[in-house]
Amino acid sequence: LTDHNSIIPAIQNELSIPSNAGQDNPLQHLISYLRSRQMLLILDNFEHLLNTESISLISELAHNAAQTKILITSRERLNIQGEYLYPVEGLESPTEETLLSVLEVGSEQSAFGAIRLFEQSAQRVQPSFKVNRENIKTIAQICQFVQGMPLAIELAAAWIEALPLEEIHKEVKQDLDFLKSELRDIPDRQRSLRAVFDSSWSKLSKPTRSTIKALSIFRSSFSREAAQSITGLSAKTLLELANKSWIQSQRNGRYQIHELLRQFVYEMLKSEPVTFEQIKEKYCAYYTNLLSTLWESMKGSGYSKFFTDMEFEYENIRTAWVWMIKKGKIESVVDHLLPSLFIYSEIRGKSFELVRLCETALSELENGAITTDQNRVEIILLIAQGAFWEDGHPVRYEFFDGVYPIYQDAIHKAWSLFQNSFNLYDFGFWGILLAYIYDHTIQQGAAINLLKEAIPQFQKNNKIWELANAKLHFARLLLPLDFESGQTTKEEVHKNLTEALELFNQIGDKSNYGQTLRQLGNLRMKEQDLQEAIRLWREARTNLLSVDINEWAAASSINWQIGDAYLQLGQFETAFGCFQEISRVNLDHGFIQQAVGALSKESFEKARYGNIEDAINIRKRCLDLIQETGPEYQLGWSLWEMGELLRLAGNPSESRQQLDRSYEIFKKYQDNVGLSFYWRGIGDLALQNEDLETARQHFVKCEQFAHEAHHDWMVAYSLNGLGRINTRSNDVIAAEKYFVEAMLQARKVHDPGITLAILANVSNLYIHKDNIQKAIELGAFVLNHFASWNETKKQVDSLLIKLKHSILPREFNELQKKGRNMDLWKTVDQIIEELH
Repeated sequence: LTDHNSIIPAIQNELSIPSNAGQDNPLQHLISYLRSRQMLLILDNFEHLLNTESISLISELAHNAAQTKILITSRERLNIQGEYLYPVEGLESPTEETLLSVLEVGSEQSAFGAIRLFEQSAQRVQPSFKVNRENIKTIAQICQFVQGMPLAIELAAAWIEALPLEEIHKEVKQDLDFLKSELRDIPDRQRSLRAVFDSSWSKLSKPTRSTIKALSIFRSSFSREAAQSITGLSAKTLLELANKSWIQSQRNGRYQIHELLRQFVYEMLKSEPVTFEQIKEKYCAYYTNLLSTLWESMKGSGYSKFFTDMEFEYENIRTAWVWMIKKGKIESVVDHLLPSLFIYSEIRGKSFELVRLCETALSELENGAITTDQNRVEIILLIAQGAFWEDGHPVRYEFFDGVYPIYQDAIHKAWSLFQNSFNLYDFGFWGILLAYIYDHTIQQGAAINLLKEAIPQFQKNNKIWELANAKLHFARLLLPLDFESGQTTKEEVHKNLTEALELFNQIGDKSNYGQTLRQLGNLRMKEQDLQEAIRLWREARTNLLSVDINEWAAASSINWQIGDAYLQLGQFETAFGCFQEISRVNLDHGFIQQAVGALSKESFEKARYGNIEDAINIRKRCLDLIQETGPEYQLGWSLWEMGELLRLAGNPSESRQQLDRSYEIFKKYQDNVGLSFYWRGIGDLALQNEDLETARQHFVKCEQFAHEAHHDWMVAYSLNGLGRINTRSNDVIAAEKYFVEAMLQARKVHDPGITLAILANVSNLYIHKDNIQKAIELGAFVLNHFASWNETKKQVDSLLIKLKHSILPREFNELQKKGRNMDLWKTVDQIIEELH
């Protein structure tokens, strides 16, 4: 249709209505024809006919031919009575969390129309093309970027004949002109997205164009307040733009420009350097003020608004960060943007993005950017960078502690700069965080007194949120210390935690209230009050999952501790369920590395207390997931664990292959924990092969690396291995020495599994000491204890079978009965005293 005069002839021609030649009123003739008929008229692309005459014609038809329904597609609403709006959005695309569902049902049955359209469009130029596990992620990213726009999906898919999917994705993101077609039978206005946009742009007034160009500054949705503050437009103009489809009005009250349309307009904004710089200045000022306000509200009951606003504004804030850094406003970024971004990134799993942002700021400092307080700014950036393990998980959460590397150089440098010039109190939250991370991950005891000394200063100056955090982190540093040695007391830990809990409750901080409950659970766990620990952890999880904060990542990780408690209670299936829940939640949110960690835990605990075949199958799944998305050092751990499972399953050659592959990765990352596990693994293989000298060398190296890494559990394991070797070599005195040291280490970590493994070997030692009765008694105890590993039980069962015929049956049964009734830790203490 070209103008309003062409509407009626077009309808008559489409419906084969007899001509009204000779009649003065074609409209009345059409109405007379339609009045008695039920019919649907479809008028497509009507926006270029929106004038008084065309709208009047449609209104006449609607009112006088009531049984005829008119469906009109237009970028702008008609604004007449009887008009019902049906916004047409893009086709639905899968997120990272829902990608697998596409593969499970097949793309042709997928609920995601964008994926089906991409595949169908690609098959027009490449008939063999199929959506599969290898390409689904990239296809989904393309569909998400174009926000499900059908024309954009078709134009992108048409390139599959010439380019790999990754290249198509790259081009779509950086070049609007990439999305065009050479097909001869497509109208010019649909031949490319630029042509579509140009057609609509040409119909706008100059003031409207200026407004839309200013709005293109937003990288994601934006609020009415942000639009008014940055661009100066009124609420009335905002509504008009939404009615004309230049911006999309969302159900949450925010607005958004379609990303491809935004790119089109943004090019024009950038071509006006003066205007562009003015808009950027206002944009950065707005988000600086917003985040300063959010940071203060977050310190109390404002968590709900904090997370809501941060969810919506995250991309806009990241953009403001980059622009401010380029302008040299690093100090303003650190003081106003970083605090809120840090908390949000820590809780919502955005650590990799935050670390990169910190790296850009640090790079500018290295290149000579000037701030009024250079050292302070650099220290805070280094703390924020070093607050995460290299798998992305926050150091402040208990999850894989000591397994993955940290950004150690950043923390070392921050600590060095801080020590020389600053007081912890002056750094507030950042000082608390630095003290905790340095003491927890690098040098135990180095910062604990600084934190203790800062607590009265926070109290004196009524810094309630900082005071509560200082007490919480101080107690966390006290928790690993030995209560019996007098380094601290459980009363001191409990006092600081309960005072922190009261303060967080007072200011309405549910997040840190939940984290403090978690630490109280840890204290009860250390005291071996397992049921109370589980109760506190569940309460902590409930707080973290409350509707207004929903910290699902931290809440799910608590299942790790609950699962460990159930292992110690012998409730293995319940424990396995806890680890399965962690992996399920993290997979649902696309957090592959954390899910793999939980699957790994389930795998090796099933090897100890469940079925070895189940353990191997879970491990295979871990390897599949890691090889797709995980970092190399995580692959190293899964390879080691597969090697351990293969050893337990009786496949030594395959076990060695996996262990050797893990060694190369551990060596590359200088991971002392990983290296200690490697030498343990090949030490066990050598011991199984009765190569005692080689096994001795391996366990000595295992112990050395474990000591360097302060890994007490592995120290106990390596000493146990050396005790076994000396027992087999009939060096009883050396064996006794190693077993005593191993039991002391096991007592320190309070792990029943490794302790029972040591006692199984001590049972064998008693045979060499000609104390058959003690060997049977101890062997029966280990065999019947719920916490004994499968491998340990197999070992002592074989031992008892050999000893069964060495004494009278009645005495053998009496000794077994006595052994079954022994207490674990009392038994350990008695044997240490006896052998020492």
